[in-house]
Amino acid sequence: MADAAALLDDASASIGAIDPDGLTSVELTDAILRMQHLRAQLEAVEASLLARWDANQVWQDSGAKSGAAWLAREQRLPIQTTRQRIRYARALRVLPAVEHAWAAGEIDRTHLV
Repeated sequence: MADAAALLDDASASIGAIDPDGLTSVELTDAILRMQHLRAQLEAVEASLLARWDANQVWQDSGAKSGAAWLAREQRLPIQTTRQRIRYARALRVLPAVEHAWAAGEIDRTHLV
């Protein structure tokens, strides 16, 4: 399997290359809809990675009290946000239909509330 970091960097660079000023109204509309779909898929991949990371308690080696605490510190996010992300990631272990729909971009994080 290709290096995960390289794949993520390549995807980010490709998306960052989009020039909104060079798009027609139809292309802008299509791009917005496709970005929503892509965002949902990215969230699902993040949740899958978080689920494995949390299950393996990778964060323990840092001395953090929890995965959410580690994420909050490292990503400079509110602890409530990181707790929610991990809660959603854990939920996917028992909700395969939700995991499938999320990975397909049919739903996003807001549907899990």
